[in-house]
Amino acid sequence: MMKYSNVSLLAPIALVLVSSSAVSSEVSKVIQQQRNVIEKTIKELSQEQRLSLIPYQEGNELSFSEPVLGSPNGAINLQQGWTQSSQQEFYYTSQGSQILPYRWYLHLEQVSTDALFRSQDNIEKYGYLPSDASKRNTDGLSVGFVKDVDSQGNE
Repeated sequence: MMKYSNVSLLAPIALVLVSSSAVSSEVSKVIQQQRNVIEKTIKELSQEQRLSLIPYQEGNELSFSEPVLGSPNGAINLQQGWTQSSQQEFYYTSQGSQILPYRWYLHLEQVSTDALFRSQDNIEKYGYLPSDASKRNTDGLSVGFVKDVDSQGNE
């Protein structure tokens, strides 16, 4: 986890928030120039880099979120006190809904193409979080998709 104890990094952003009517025109010009630089810089950042700028407070220090384990698209964890192990257990434990046989899902194709439905681009298009294969997620299913085995051993 990355930590910052010096909040002076946030000073330029705070200047952007200052109302130009409350300061002289000279200071207002400087603020506008800094605002332009900050806006240009932020637009050039990737989504992951932008998200990493959002701090949360831990005691007397500002901390920044870490990426979700196995997420290829840069999703970040919100600070909820979960360990990576408990997060993975929740992500890949059945919540009870059985929709279709597991083998069908693994081989399900998109309409009008041979590409798999579970491909990263398609999964992201539907708003799901893709995930890499791991010990608890051997087939690299997206967050919320799990392999469930019923009492007869059917997947």
